[in-house]
Amino acid sequence: MTHGPLDTNNAPIWADLAAAALVGTDRRPPALPSVGGALGDLLGKLTPSDDPAGALLGAAAAVALYRRAGWLPPSGAAQPFPPCAPDDLLACSARAGEHLAQMVGGTHAAALPEWLEALVATGRTVPAALLPTLLERGRTEEALRPVIVALLGVRGRWLAGLNPDWAYANVPVAAATAADLTAHWETGSPVVRLTVLSRLRVSEPERARELLAAVWASEKVDARADFLETFAQGLSAADEPFLEQALNDRAERVRRVAANLLCRLPDSALNARMLARASQCLRWVAGAKPQIELTLPEEYDKAMQRDGIVRKPTSSAIGEKAWWLSQMLELIPPSVWCQRWDVRPVQIIAARIPKEWRDLLLASWTTAAQRHGDQEWLEKLIALRRSGNKLGTLNELLPHLPPARREQIILELLASKDDSLAGDHPVLVALRAVPGPWSHTLARAVLSTLQRRMSNIVNKNQRSDWYLRNDLSAFALCIPADLASEAAASIPNAIREPSLFGASVTQFEELMRFRYEMLRELRAG
Repeated sequence: MTHGPLDTNNAPIWADLAAAALVGTDRRPPALPSVGGALGDLLGKLTPSDDPAGALLGAAAAVALYRRAGWLPPSGAAQPFPPCAPDDLLACSARAGEHLAQMVGGTHAAALPEWLEALVATGRTVPAALLPTLLERGRTEEALRPVIVALLGVRGRWLAGLNPDWAYANVPVAAATAADLTAHWETGSPVVRLTVLSRLRVSEPERARELLAAVWASEKVDARADFLETFAQGLSAADEPFLEQALNDRAERVRRVAANLLCRLPDSALNARMLARASQCLRWVAGAKPQIELTLPEEYDKAMQRDGIVRKPTSSAIGEKAWWLSQMLELIPPSVWCQRWDVRPVQIIAARIPKEWRDLLLASWTTAAQRHGDQEWLEKLIALRRSGNKLGTLNELLPHLPPARREQIILELLASKDDSLAGDHPVLVALRAVPGPWSHTLARAVLSTLQRRMSNIVNKNQRSDWYLRNDLSAFALCIPADLASEAAASIPNAIREPSLFGASVTQFEELMRFRYEMLRELRAG
């Protein structure tokens, strides 16, 4: 049987050979297929008459190899990827790339955010081979997306455009044309649209508001709430009419977002309505010993619901009416009460308050001070906790202070203690809420405290201190990397025993050393 050369890709030639093998060369000598080209030349050299079985096996081997290696795929309609333009950023050094590979591979992964931020500062990008891994990391860790996007060059954005899962990184840069941004807003994925709106709120808040207003009615609940949260950027009185309309939304989450934004506008109508309600419940009584009289709201109405006040409390520890009042007070800027009663925060905090309501009022004003960044109120609330030695909530308050001030408070607290702050001491709990890198002064004070604590563990022959283990892991990311050697030297040798904290100490030292080396390599270029 004669076949064309392309038939080797199909069944006929192979079927002829299989049939000859089944019949057996002793019963019927094989008739080798006749084909053209190089395969035909090879088959023509086989001599079935001399060795029928060998000729058949040789033909089968040649045809099998040809089917695997000589086959040309059929042409299809798929178009090749558009070529990538030359990258506009240089890659970091090979050694820096090795550090990145270690972190995304799971070794010292906690240092990845710091490494990415440091790389952005160099104006370089990651090695091309690691771009897919890094983009995938951003897909699963939303907190890393902004810094990943910031370090991508032309190649990284091109690669992100080839995978829908990486769409978050394929949004136009700030200098993109209005037409490009509008196109991404109209046709992009939810992540892309949210990113476009966020960037526009920074540069063109009015245009962002107009784009959202045009599609508001057709968006799903979660999308409406997410889009509305971007208004925290560039928020102004011009946004109030749109946010007031959002208070009419049927979804509770959307109303809450709108209310949280409106309360940040001092002269908003929402603030006036909240103050009118809360003023009926609180009364300042002046005198030698000022006091605050409190009356709970009587009923829950549709106007309260519209303004974002939730009817049912989230905890059984608080009653419904107290819950309504608490939500009102949390939204109102605490400075309003100072203006209304013509007093300072310290006077309000020191006033006599019915015992059953004092914690409620202080907790509500604390949330309001955090929300509005009222530094005077925050300072007085911190002072109240320090004077009463009730430091358990310092970790909630300190992050809202300027970095230098919160470090100063921690230093004062550390200096005021003669012991090693054993156990889960509130000062150390607060310290965990202070993000790194710390100043050298604070870091050295913490190392001194940890050294005393470790010495006490050794002297008392303790075998377990899980708080210390956790502290070592957290503090290794906050202590400046250039203090790695100093940190290692501060650890008592006795604590390194495997039966004590050997593994935790080793991990602490290795992470500190790794951070030092990775940052040194990036700075070296």
